[in-house]
Amino acid sequence: MESLLSLVNLIVMLIIISVMIIRVARGEAIFSLTHFFLLGFIQFQVLSAVFGLGMQNYTEAGVSTPESSGLIFTFMVIVFLTIFAVFWKTKALTFGFEKRLGRDIEPPTPGAMMAVAWGIILFAGIFRFVIAYIPVISALALIIAAGLCAAAAGLGAWAWAKKWNNPIMLGSFLALLAVAVFFTMYQNFGRRDTANVMVAAVFGAYQGYFRHVSLRRAIIPLTLVGSLGLLTLGAYSSARVEGAAQLSAAQTIRNLVTANPFKGLQGMIWQDASAYSMYLIEARPEVNPYDTLHSLYYGASMPIPRQFWPDKPQALGLTVVPEIGIRFKSGGFNIGPGMIGHIANDNPYIALWLYPIIFATFLRIADDVIKRCPNNPFVVMPLGSCLAEVLAFSRGELGLFVFRAVATIVSAYVVLWILERMYAGATGRRLASAQYDESEDQLNASETAPEQEYGADLIQPEYAREYMQSDDDHQTEPQR
Repeated sequence: MESLLSLVNLIVMLIIISVMIIRVARGEAIFSLTHFFLLGFIQFQVLSAVFGLGMQNYTEAGVSTPESSGLIFTFMVIVFLTIFAVFWKTKALTFGFEKRLGRDIEPPTPGAMMAVAWGIILFAGIFRFVIAYIPVISALALIIAAGLCAAAAGLGAWAWAKKWNNPIMLGSFLALLAVAVFFTMYQNFGRRDTANVMVAAVFGAYQGYFRHVSLRRAIIPLTLVGSLGLLTLGAYSSARVEGAAQLSAAQTIRNLVTANPFKGLQGMIWQDASAYSMYLIEARPEVNPYDTLHSLYYGASMPIPRQFWPDKPQALGLTVVPEIGIRFKSGGFNIGPGMIGHIANDNPYIALWLYPIIFATFLRIADDVIKRCPNNPFVVMPLGSCLAEVLAFSRGELGLFVFRAVATIVSAYVVLWILERMYAGATGRRLASAQYDESEDQLNASETAPEQEYGADLIQPEYAREYMQSDDDHQTEPQR
């Protein structure tokens, strides 16, 4: 039975991958929030189940009836993906909201974008090394700092990609990336912040240049950049030690340089979130009752310091550890319950249909905004700075990761808006002022019209109409 369920999950994984390949072949963007979400769902839930059920290896999850819990898990995976696909495709609840979130622009010069990227990293440093030491808001400040580091790396990569053969731009980008990576690694045990920086850099490079070239030409440089990011993450995963919050900057760099990246990558590939999801399927509501919509309440409560609300919701990945009976771990040890595990805990009769609708709506709006404003880094990069969080949604802690994604997007938008206004105040001009009309994707009236540039009296309507006629008296398509 377990081998059969492993095969079913393998088929589900191949279907998801096939859908993504077909979308890209039809011209859709490779780097979309939806694709990152689906990749995370594959890695942390479907592929994890393929290995776990196929090898009958459930690590420390304590799964007692893998046949029945595996069957329910597989059924919930299929239902989740079906509801997600329907609401993503139909845009049933987007209500055209993406049209209100930004306009396309004539992008700023690479030099201006790189300057703004360094301005973002300055804000990140203030949050990381100043505001983060204010006790009440320290946790929120660290989240914002990590998000700003990702936004800075992405914007810097965007600027470099437009002038990829310029050594000055390359040096500035590499220096910026090194600072962003250090900010996220310093006294930090988790690797997701650093992953956010690396993924945002690849995303920014893609938006800045590689989306304009064929996939065959883009695949090699993007693979090289992605491999560099993976090796860095692998080294960091291997170098992580208990008590990382007390390490000095020199110790952090020394551990990273001497680490074995391939050992860290091996640990990243093998995931056991599906096993924990199966445990929660078995344990709810028998061992503990449903905690209805716990992930929503937990995410909404994140901005409130626990000292002001001692009884605010706890992370499921933390509270389930003693319930499972995992021992001999350090304080604060937590597990990834998985998307299906969160649904099983949060009352599947409600969460199994509500959560895929929420994610389908959010991801469709975000991807449509990027599609409408591909040249606007002030709109695109805040959305591209949370891709590692989106990738991790399916691992859990769900409420925390969603909150981190939202906080990253909002803080990046705000800081970019501040820097844009500062630039305008200092120079007397906007970073980019040629905006495209929302409804027709063309330059709006803010761009200089022919009448304004040459004088309305120089344009004769009858001559214009005659000019628009071709030799065979068929009207040509006006240029836009």
